[in-house]
Amino acid sequence: MAETYIHRKKSTNETKNKNQSTFFHTSILPSKTYQEKHQLPLKELKNSVKDYKKQPSLQKVDTEKYRNSLQRQLSIDMLRQGYHQSFRELCTILEWQKNDREQLGVEHPHYRRSLLDGEPDKLRFLCIYLNKIEEAERRKQYSNMYKNYIELASFFLKSDDHWLSDSFYKKCLSVAQTYTQFDSQLVAEAYLNVGLVYERQ
Repeated sequence: MAETYIHRKKSTNETKNKNQSTFFHTSILPSKTYQEKHQLPLKELKNSVKDYKKQPSLQKVDTEKYRNSLQRQLSIDMLRQGYHQSFRELCTILEWQKNDREQLGVEHPHYRRSLLDGEPDKLRFLCIYLNKIEEAERRKQYSNMYKNYIELASFFLKSDDHWLSDSFYKKCLSVAQTYTQFDSQLVAEAYLNVGLVYERQ
């Protein structure tokens, strides 16, 4: 009985060793051979390490630029720089455009036009000038506020975005009416531009 047990144990061990040997020859050995075959010379390895160390390490800010959409990235930049009012105005404009588009319906020709968040150049221009306007307001440079709104209005008028240019022309008039120290010529210009807005409508 004891001999039978020893024989069975021996057979089990032999099978186990055989399986291990098969695994070694079919899996481990080829991988070792591959590594040895493709191993870089020491000099090349050192050069690779040096090149790797020279590469600038990516910070969280850098990775965000690749992961986030342009709209999100511009919004983050606005908030980091403290332009909270500009950020709110940007969100309002984008939401306004989406709602207006939904109200027009699929059959309306303007429905197929790209949204601002899908047009990088327009979106960047808008953000830059919204920041300039907020900065001018903080410094109480109201004529600069007016000029920046005019820049926005003219830009979007040329790009045939009348819904947005009209809004900025009206903001120009609002600024001109709010601050009494405004040049009378600018006030007259603001009224003229708003008059042209109503003519276009």
